[in-house]
Amino acid sequence: MAQDNPPGRINYKGLTDPLEIRVLVLKKTTGNDPTCLLQHIYLAGRENQPPINKQGDIRTYHALSYEWGEKSHGRDITVDSVSVRIRRNLYEALKQIRSEQKDDLCLWIDALCINQEDLEEKSQQVGMMGKIFRNADSVIAWLGVASDDSEKAMDLMADHNNMRQVLMGSHIDDPMPQAIVKLCHRSYWRRVWIIQELYLARNHVVRCGTKAIPRAEFEDSLAVTHDTDLPWTWKEMENSPADQHRRARERRDHAIQGAKFNKLRRWMTMCIDSDFQASNERDYIYALVGISDDCKDGQIVPNYEKRPADVLLEAISTKSFGWFRVNNNRGSDRDYKRAIALAEKMGLHLDLRNSIKKNFGVKISEPAESDSDVSDASIEPDSD
Repeated sequence: MAQDNPPGRINYKGLTDPLEIRVLVLKKTTGNDPTCLLQHIYLAGRENQPPINKQGDIRTYHALSYEWGEKSHGRDITVDSVSVRIRRNLYEALKQIRSEQKDDLCLWIDALCINQEDLEEKSQQVGMMGKIFRNADSVIAWLGVASDDSEKAMDLMADHNNMRQVLMGSHIDDPMPQAIVKLCHRSYWRRVWIIQELYLARNHVVRCGTKAIPRAEFEDSLAVTHDTDLPWTWKEMENSPADQHRRARERRDHAIQGAKFNKLRRWMTMCIDSDFQASNERDYIYALVGISDDCKDGQIVPNYEKRPADVLLEAISTKSFGWFRVNNNRGSDRDYKRAIALAEKMGLHLDLRNSIKKNFGVKISEPAESDSDVSDASIEPDSD
């Protein structure tokens, strides 16, 4: 996560309860810039219980999944009577959502609901992200403003049966297939945080510009691109980042494979192979903890005051997900190469072999030249 908020500063009130979060109330107004209020609510300690406010009333909210984007060309909104500058992509999302709402709408948005300057609070709230997205009434997946015929692509993907018929009579280089390719390769899909945000959502809607598609229909349309009856091979879509998320959800819904797949090591491999991106190098690990079954007991607790190298070493030392299967004090070559790939992804330059030996007493032998592949075929079930 990055951080913003000049020219004004939000006067954040502290979070005093472990299950307390802030939500942003987007007012139904007609002014040029969105007007919002911050409120505090409490997530339930047990599953299937709704969040409540301080008075004990049920308070539902929607979580926004979006790309932070560039800092330049920011726009101002009003939060608790203070003018706050936010990044352009978030501004466009709020304006589009506001234009369609009939009443005030309660949203959870990381850039505004977390005090990004308070690293202790940020670490604590990031540790709750899985619970926040799991408890949201819905997740809004904002791909960004319309471009590259995205609205035509969204219209077509809103009906997967019609999409199949259209594609059967088209060529891969035709405008419509190319519009779908560009939509499914948008940079939004490569945000490492959205792996968790979409995976945990009870339901989500995909929004691009003025168009919106329910998750089920969007994923059915993605599946159409794998139809073997198509008159051409759609190489551009075989491993698109958008389709990676659909396939991951399929694994989750298959209980046996899901139990094998939901390991931090597997998610990290998917992140590396599919070139997911993060603005903070620690998030290549922290963004995946909430969806990793082997990290549910607090093996890794987000802490943005830690050095990125220490975060990496903490992750690879966690025995539960076994990047190092220690046998007679020797580590796995394959797991070592995964760790090297993650270190490179995080932009770290360190002698990992010596760091592992020094910190964990594990000796890593020199990898064989012929065994250079670190991939786990993206999201195929694990064999161990």
